[in-house]
Amino acid sequence: MSNNFTINHLQSQARGFPHAFTEHKPFAGLRSLRIGDTGLATCTALLSWISPCTLTEVSFVFNPPPSPALLHQNLTILSTTCSPSTLRSLQIHATINEDVPSVEDTHSRTINSTSLLPLLAFRRLEHVQLTTGCLIALDDPTLEKMAAAWPRLSHLDFGTSPETVNVTSVTLACLIPLAKLCPHLNHLSIILHASSEAIETGIEGTLPNPSLESLNLGRSTIVTPGSPLIADFLFRLFPKLREFDVWNDFSDDSDDEAWAMCQAWGVVWNRYDELSGGRLRSYEYEMEFGDVATWI
Repeated sequence: MSNNFTINHLQSQARGFPHAFTEHKPFAGLRSLRIGDTGLATCTALLSWISPCTLTEVSFVFNPPPSPALLHQNLTILSTTCSPSTLRSLQIHATINEDVPSVEDTHSRTINSTSLLPLLAFRRLEHVQLTTGCLIALDDPTLEKMAAAWPRLSHLDFGTSPETVNVTSVTLACLIPLAKLCPHLNHLSIILHASSEAIETGIEGTLPNPSLESLNLGRSTIVTPGSPLIADFLFRLFPKLREFDVWNDFSDDSDDEAWAMCQAWGVVWNRYDELSGGRLRSYEYEMEFGDVATWI
């Protein structure tokens, strides 16, 4: 779809097919809306034009990344356009080209987690991917609300952009409601801050969630002394992981703080693998961790 797409153009096309479209409800039978290779403004315009609709799937793949204001507008229109009783799959994904500057003003790219709250109306969501190109300032209360609102969730992906660590306040505690309330959750990608202190309360009475097989924590931070306890916590919540990706794209041992985190997560990974009986799939390359067993 061309970036020159406009609502006026769509309306003129609709007038040429009076029996197929109506002025107030075009594409009345549409169930799956997938738009790629365009901007989010175009996606938002089309979504607004077809309102109201009973879509089961919405997929927007776009470039360049939108401003937080445009993303907020898109989410608001999405929540008022789509039927909350039908939408099951939502993908909002920015394809970021290599020539996009890697260092940008964090504030100008950050969207508050309250902008996501309208999505809670979609109680039947099963697949959610919000890799929007914006940095989402997530927090534990918002994740808990999502877990409660989306009991059918099987796939939740917020992306693992390293910059996200500067704006998120999510902790390991957010995994508890996801384990409790989303029994079908199979994949989770999220950046968080891990410490053993954040998991000392709240886990009592939580049954293991055997559905989660893939966990991607990117370059999440970790308080290094608590690695074994964190591994025990993850195994207690999600004992059937096969893929556990964390700091597996890091190779600069000249950054002492980052290298220490990488090593600490290596302890977590190896202990989880030991607890699970060697279920984890190894990485594609070897990474040495000093006295710690090789984390591959």
